[in-house]
Amino acid sequence: MSNVEKLLSSARDLMHQARLNQAINMCTAAIKEEPGNSQIYRLLGEISYLMENKNLAIAAYLSALHIEIAKVEHYGLTEQTLPMYERIPDDLKAQLPVKGAFLLYYDTNTLRNLAHAVADFDENALQEEAQLRLYKQLYRYGLMESTESYNALLAENDLSHADYQEAEESFYIPIGNELAQAWLRFDEIGSLDVGRLYFGTEPSQKEQQAPKTDEDLETVNKLYGTLFSQLMQFVDPDSVQKEYTALLTGEKMTMTGNEAVYEHSLLQKMASLTAKQGMLLELLKELVRSKEAYTTEALDEKMTAAEKQSMSSYNQVIPMLKQMYQGTEQERITQLERDYKLYSFTNSLLMDLVMLLNDNSALLTRLAIVTPEVNANIVQQYCGYYLSEMFPA
Repeated sequence: MSNVEKLLSSARDLMHQARLNQAINMCTAAIKEEPGNSQIYRLLGEISYLMENKNLAIAAYLSALHIEIAKVEHYGLTEQTLPMYERIPDDLKAQLPVKGAFLLYYDTNTLRNLAHAVADFDENALQEEAQLRLYKQLYRYGLMESTESYNALLAENDLSHADYQEAEESFYIPIGNELAQAWLRFDEIGSLDVGRLYFGTEPSQKEQQAPKTDEDLETVNKLYGTLFSQLMQFVDPDSVQKEYTALLTGEKMTMTGNEAVYEHSLLQKMASLTAKQGMLLELLKELVRSKEAYTTEALDEKMTAAEKQSMSSYNQVIPMLKQMYQGTEQERITQLERDYKLYSFTNSLLMDLVMLLNDNSALLTRLAIVTPEVNANIVQQYCGYYLSEMFPA
């Protein structure tokens, strides 16, 4: 087994354990070794979807499709792909933007994933169509390999697995095909630099924004490397570990013999931290987008609003978290305790970073050479790197 295969296997296992930040780190390491491996991007898309990072999931799925089509364009049709191409009706062949795009009629799983990454975050559609909320839930259970929950939900709604599969084939896969046809960069199908092509802008905006160069991305990456080094300079890993462990131990002791209550308390904490992390990332993106610092009072107001919104929204997040943590009660509690430490530290880093950026408008201008979304992705990667250093698996 190659090192990349080991990394993917570990990432998949971590994903099924809901240790999503660590799973992302494994995918990132695999991409560095094999940037042209479409399997890595498919798995990255699934993990990003479960993290509710819609843009990263879309970029990953488009990258996977792009790589496979680019290979056909480069190497031509082979003994394996020629029969697949010939089975495509002539009228559809005539509509293909490039010959290799025939693969869109075969890689239906990636198309299905792409459609879910878009449709499942359309709040208006989900509110209007209860069936879409059901399909989203079934899809999430499928990604997490939560077979028992998946079967129970089917039974509860008087559906069979075949019924759900029919919905995927008739609704999601066609949508995924349309999105891929519209968003794939067929004009640059000869390039395998999917980082520039798909991770630099949101799909709906890529025609209005010029793609950024590798030098721009490298510049921003180095700037964040310097910023995170400054933030981490006075952090003592042992002290951080002890601080979070002490907080949990104190609460756990008061609930000895009532593990169910303790587990629910951890779920509430995780829901609040998850929501707050999203708010902090949005605030970071807003700073980069506007390139203007806030006054101390305005920033305090935004921080307070983010805190309140995270607290008020956690009841909406708890059901999703319950699906993610599997195993015995003790196994779930152990996973929640670990993730509480990870998310607490991540949010602390994000808070410090927002404060640091707000004090330096010149730095914001330098970071704005790539989109706010790319800035957020780079920040998440650095957070993941330092988490893996301080909280090894």
